[in-house]
Amino acid sequence: MRRNGILYNLGNGYYKIKSVASNLNLDNAGGSLNAGNILIQWNDNNNIAQHWRVQDMGNGYFKIINRRSLMALNVPYSNQTPGTKLEQWYENQYDAELWQIIP
Repeated sequence: MRRNGILYNLGNGYYKIKSVASNLNLDNAGGSLNAGNILIQWNDNNNIAQHWRVQDMGNGYFKIINRRSLMALNVPYSNQTPGTKLEQWYENQYDAELWQIIP
């Protein structure tokens, strides 16, 4: 099985999430504090917009929270279409912000 990303522990409760394919980090574009901001991949710039807290929600699910905005990695409207762009959104209790990390 090919890995799609790697979590790099920053030692402060946060991680960088790096794509194996592109060697770029998951990034809160522009360091936005706005809900609905699209997330991108970007060069490693040592900015907290690229830092993510992985919060165990039990039963094998996790929330991934951006350090800059304190918002969750979210699938807009729980869209199941391949190619849907990801965003950051306020933490809530919807499945759209729950993720599995599969080694």
